[in-house]
Amino acid sequence: WCSMAETGLPPAARRALVTAAVMIVFLGLHEASVVVAPALIALLIATALIPLQRWLTHRTGRVSGYVATLAIAIIIIAGVAALSGVAVAGFLDLMPTYANRTDDVSAQANRLLVPSGLNVSEISDLVRKRAGDNVEVALGAAGLAAQGAAAFGVVLLLAAFVLADAIRLPEKTSALDSLSPGSVE
Repeated sequence: WCSMAETGLPPAARRALVTAAVMIVFLGLHEASVVVAPALIALLIATALIPLQRWLTHRTGRVSGYVATLAIAIIIIAGVAALSGVAVAGFLDLMPTYANRTDDVSAQANRLLVPSGLNVSEISDLVRKRAGDNVEVALGAAGLAAQGAAAFGVVLLLAAFVLADAIRLPEKTSALDSLSPGSVE
């Protein structure tokens, strides 16, 4: 690989190339966010639990420490999923209130605009229909719930793999250090 200075490109072209590369990376992360976000959450949870897993492993053994740590990870992930579900359920409970408020606003707009000669009945009917379409909202919420369940599974699976791999992390780092002294630091 050559460095950017060795390419012979003018500085402005190098900056444009670097900016384009950064934008492509961010666009790729955005497009893959369905997978990247749960993976990062799983990595964060598993990394936070590794010290607990090491402590449990020293006290109870590898398998018991892993199972206990995985159970704690499941509880944490399920708690986050439950909180999200409660938030969605609360929103769905409030939907009729928003629909009624939209009807009130539409009626008020009619009262204010009809004397000026504007006919807003078609617009208010459209707004009322869109706001009161609870079936569409419910289907959207069901889709979000399915996505949440899939993300829950991905987070749980990835956390399990990271925690399983972390059991042998001290052995792997010592083997790496014996091959190349000072590389672990």
